Amino acid sequence: MSRRFEQLDERDTPMGTISLRRRLDPTLKVDVYEVKLGDEFLMSSLFTVAEEELAHLGLAAVAGGELDVVVGGLGLGCTARAALTDPRVRTLTVVDALAEVIDWHHRGLVPHAAELTGDPRVRLLHGDFFALVRAGGLGPADAILLDVDHSPRHVLHPSHAGLYTADGLRGLAGLLRPGGVFALWADGAPDEEFTGVLRRVFATATAHTVRFPNPLLRTESASTVYVAATPVLRPGTAGDAPAVAVIWRDGWRDGHLGHVPDDLLRGRTPESFDRRAAERVADTTVATVEGAVAGFVMIAGDEVEQVYVAAAHRGTGVAAALLAAAERLVADGGHRRAWLAVVAGNGRARRFYERHGWADDGPFDNVVTTDIGVVRVPCRRYVKDVTARGPSG
Repeated sequence: MSRRFEQLDERDTPMGTISLRRRLDPTLKVDVYEVKLGDEFLMSSLFTVAEEELAHLGLAAVAGGELDVVVGGLGLGCTARAALTDPRVRTLTVVDALAEVIDWHHRGLVPHAAELTGDPRVRLLHGDFFALVRAGGLGPADAILLDVDHSPRHVLHPSHAGLYTADGLRGLAGLLRPGGVFALWADGAPDEEFTGVLRRVFATATAHTVRFPNPLLRTESASTVYVAATPVLRPGTAGDAPAVAVIWRDGWRDGHLGHVPDDLLRGRTPESFDRRAAERVADTTVATVEGAVAGFVMIAGDEVEQVYVAAAHRGTGVAAALLAAAERLVADGGHRRAWLAVVAGNGRARRFYERHGWADDGPFDNVVTTDIGVVRVPCRRYVKDVTARGPSG
């Protein structure tokens, strides 16, 4: 029989005193492993369902074959071990800010530690997950699974809070490959405001309630697992042309009516969008969400010529993902700077580009060929240096 209580380790860290203990639960007659930071309980081997579901739900949302996965927060290793049950996992990088926690696994102080330390796919990395995200040091990944803070509102350290803002999440999303997933564990019920932030950054976001028995309280407890996905990006095909034409026509009218000469409106017939979508397949990259085309970009040399998103996906992360893809394509084409044209009155588009680092380079007349002739359209020229992005991978 195990000892009734044993303090396995206790160390002073920059975040406070971290301790690992094992106790025999008198009711359940099982050994319980617990981690405390100061006087605050961080995790218990009695409650692992939600941590495991973080891996299962997150990876279930990722399509495709071999996966490179990042886990933020090692703890007792529950999320990491659950991730390894997915046979698609090629590499698993587990980041923890406390070297002491990683040492527990290497010393075999936590149950099933060898499943991680003995698996060649696994790398246990001592580092600040949040700082690494800010520095862009954890990508590219197919999935990022995070279990560090109690919730986006209840963080263990003030430096973590920025990740849960729209800007912080955009930085994290930039570490994911197209179609990649960010999944987050949080204590308590879903936070609708935070789910809304996720939806502004990612293509989709869902808050899953995970319920599990609580033998200590003799009731049921619940946690939340948020799962947010980036759109899948791929070259356009002839089969995409009809959907692209509809998105192009509807988006063009929404952004241009009242802001361009009447001759241009007359020249942009529904048939013209159908024809141009079919003719420009080779220049087109599409974003898909749950298999359907949600938006597209068209590139012509150093010009990002068209960026449009279906109405149902506006206000999500689809447009940002497409714009980032366009920037990579221009850079891959050997160009230092990308440019695009925006009609002066399209304030929404101008704010979007400026928010993503594009600069207004001044007015110019864009010479446009339509079905009824050539039209000069007053526009603003926007530019961005794309060399820092490097080649796409």
